[in-house]
Amino acid sequence: MNFNQTRHAKNRQQNRGIDNLMITAAIEYGDSYYDHQRKARFYFLGKKGIKRLQKAIFIPANPERWEGTVVVCDPYTSQVLTVYKNKNFLKSIRPNG
Repeated sequence: MNFNQTRHAKNRQQNRGIDNLMITAAIEYGDSYYDHQRKARFYFLGKKGIKRLQKAIFIPANPERWEGTVVVCDPYTSQVLTVYKNKNFLKSIRPNG
């Protein structure tokens, strides 16, 4: 999958040790969430996403390294705005209880 990135996203990707394959896996096999306040689409590669990835394509050498990858995209252009790692991402977007 080809994706367009901002300069900011490329810098963050390099600084945080996230490669293009991890971004593609998060977009293709991760969970997708839309944040109305930030007007952004989030793709989160958690444990369930890694299991989907392993069934569909391959088993990464170190799946723990892939877990928690978050890709933030512009919902209109699908351009990658930034990438980061947060294994607790779901807690930040879902209300408790």
